[in-house]
Amino acid sequence: MVQPNQEALEILHEKREALDRLRQGLLFTESRLMWPMTNTESCDAETLEKLSAFTERFAKLQDVLAGAMRHSIILQGENPLTFTDVLAVMEKLGIVEDQQEWINIRLLRNKAAHDYTTDGERQAEYFNTLHAQLPALLGMTEKFLAWSSVKTDPF
Repeated sequence: MVQPNQEALEILHEKREALDRLRQGLLFTESRLMWPMTNTESCDAETLEKLSAFTERFAKLQDVLAGAMRHSIILQGENPLTFTDVLAVMEKLGIVEDQQEWINIRLLRNKAAHDYTTDGERQAEYFNTLHAQLPALLGMTEKFLAWSSVKTDPF
């Protein structure tokens, strides 16, 4: 195993701090919404803003987690060529239970970025599906934070 330099460890430490903040922010936003959604057409502007924040925070958490996982593998002396390689390592470590679950969450996250519907029932269905995936994403985040803590602590 390659001994990581201090700068690389500091980057991982910063990524871990960002993950923790994003996790807390996502949980805060999630707690301010009423689940399950039935139809977003009846939502007021404040609720729509919370839903937008929920989607953004969910996507950002997955993005930052992906970067942190890749960075941590490189710190281990491995050179993942694709993100599938990263997922394979994370699956072996028990951080990601199933690569397909990560991919499904990613596809759902991408749907928000590229598809927009004005159909309130379909929007509600999307938000409910995203909300249903929250425990899986949070679980991966928490497992990664626990595993990576031995790489950066104490600082």
